Amino acid sequence: MILTRDPRGSAQQIAIYGDFIFCVQGEDVVSGLVATYPISEKQRIAEKRESRISLETRFPEIYNELVRIAEFLIYEKGFNHQEIEFTFENATKKGLYLLQTRDMVQRETGKVRNFVGDGDLDRSFLGMGIGVSGGALAEGRSIPRRRSSISGRKSPRHR
Repeated sequence: MILTRDPRGSAQQIAIYGDFIFCVQGEDVVSGLVATYPISEKQRIAEKRESRISLETRFPEIYNELVRIAEFLIYEKGFNHQEIEFTFENATKKGLYLLQTRDMVQRETGKVRNFVGDGDLDRSFLGMGIGVSGGALAEGRSIPRRRSSISGRKSPRHR
């Protein structure tokens, strides 16, 4: 998987970061069962990796095609920075396959907004926790009542 910019920095220019490995599944990488190699030389040096392997040096055609795709998505199509999951069958760009791409989560530090509720929200609160919001892992969500049920009128679904 690659990120189209350095996830630790605030620079917005394209700088390919991420990890790759040979002959394993994505779950093996995510679970930490295998040690991965960096995508770029810049990343390898910045992270002080002991390995001399990077995608950029070992598979330059794949690396350059990923950079080209990143530039196309961000500069030409106007997408936000991306997380791109990929695989490749050989060292040529024809052997490269993109599995999925999605907007990269970009965290801004020092700009956390706090939600301040009002009286209407408090009065419409029904409950929270398991069962209320539809899932065992969805604790903390709340479901407000519809205005039509508060006033005694039938909602549009029941007419």
